[in-house]
Amino acid sequence: LIPSVASDVATRRHSLVPMPDLGSPALDDFYLLSNASTLGRSEEESLFHLKHVAAQVLAQEREARVRIRSAAPLQFEDRVGRALGISRYARLLASAESNSLLSALRLGVAAGLLDQFPLHRINEVFIASQNAHLEMKCGHACDELQLSVERADLFRARFGQN
Repeated sequence: LIPSVASDVATRRHSLVPMPDLGSPALDDFYLLSNASTLGRSEEESLFHLKHVAAQVLAQEREARVRIRSAAPLQFEDRVGRALGISRYARLLASAESNSLLSALRLGVAAGLLDQFPLHRINEVFIASQNAHLEMKCGHACDELQLSVERADLFRARFGQN
């Protein structure tokens, strides 16, 4: 996260922090934007300001993505390609690794490198790959190994070659 972005968001009475993943360190590629103050604002006003701040953050993210891709195009494409390869062939995927892969795949979709995957598919996999959703699919509680197997199966099914 670029400190100036977080500072700019904070001056508008909002918070932008790395999104926590229960049981593991924060997910550095995913951020949580929230309203930091509700006193004196109606719900509609808070929502208006939150949408405005989100649009500004997204514009800054797009600019940063273009700069990064221009500065290091090979590394940029390599990150996306590796994420796709692992997503297609991994037999075990821990939660933190799967979130990192999804972040790189989102990057690839946003950059036009992965036209075959709509963004909604990546969003669906993000939700479906959470531990509770995998356990619901299995119909019972799972240990970390079983969760990793189920998550890898999900990724292969959703991102395998068509």
